[in-house]
Amino acid sequence: MESSTPQLVELKDYKRAAETLALAFAEDPVTLYFCRHPHHLSKDQVQQRNLYVSLFPSCWDVLMNRDMMEYITCAHLLNGQVYQIGNFGAVALW
Repeated sequence: MESSTPQLVELKDYKRAAETLALAFAEDPVTLYFCRHPHHLSKDQVQQRNLYVSLFPSCWDVLMNRDMMEYITCAHLLNGQVYQIGNFGAVALW
């Protein structure tokens, strides 16, 4: 039986929490902007990114979104609070 009480997420479970967030924000326009905009890449990285996107267009957003959510989740675990409910059916960052 899944708990309906929010529970604190431990650092060892950051990937599970991040996956929930990545799925929740997969179609969010702001998230997609950060995943697609090469503002943080060097020229060589932009060329690599463009090649990868041309070969696997649907994978790039998923990978970048997941990586971004892992970073954000870890930052909140270290300097805030992360809660989950329903076996990671929902996640909240504070």
